Amino acid sequence: MTGGATLVDAMKIQVMKVPEEGLSLDTSYDPQQLNVDRQDAHLTSPVRLATRVTREGEDLFVQGSLRCVLTMICGRCLESFDATVDKELLLHYDVTGKYVVDITDDVRQELVLEYPMIALCRSDCLGLCPRCGVNRNHTTCSCNA
Repeated sequence: MTGGATLVDAMKIQVMKVPEEGLSLDTSYDPQQLNVDRQDAHLTSPVRLATRVTREGEDLFVQGSLRCVLTMICGRCLESFDATVDKELLLHYDVTGKYVVDITDDVRQELVLEYPMIALCRSDCLGLCPRCGVNRNHTTCSCNA
């Protein structure tokens, strides 16, 4: 992490310690800190946040990228698979009268927005046979279903 003295903890930025030229932050967070797991999606690696923090008057800007790996359950075949989240961020805060800005909730929301509504291990996943339950990606069945 560059400029570590400006962080209170986790994702809290001390507004008055952001220098005029800005601040670069490159940090990793424990997935448990964000609490964004679903039944079909779990963070399995640290969440990496690489950002540039700048301040213009009473406005604070956080621009950068969010990267992590999700382990998900395919909605068709029920197999587990990993997917990489690589999301560009641009967050804006009005810091009038604020000493600390906590970006945790906004990072959490940006991450959750990247979760697919229905996770698929691949676009051409054949899923399970509705009769015998065999995974059609691995085996053919004689059910003709």
